[in-house]
Amino acid sequence: MKLVISIDVEEEGLFSGEYARTPSGVTNVAQLKRLEFIPREFGFPLTLLVTYHAARDPEAREVLRYWRDRYGTEIGAHL
Repeated sequence: MKLVISIDVEEEGLFSGEYARTPSGVTNVAQLKRLEFIPREFGFPLTLLVTYHAARDPEAREVLRYWRDRYGTEIGAHL
């Protein structure tokens, strides 16, 4: 049996009921650290599906690099 855990990495406020007039932030990406116990304690690999806005943000990219380098996390596009 194989288990896939995929996490959508998106900008903030996508589900507020309307589209923002200005680009939303992605500071929420830093909160991925709260999920670090999944690969560390259970050995389950994660797949992060990243939106365009999150992929373009330098700080969010650092977080994504950390996950890739530390846990071999697969990173894909959230289309």
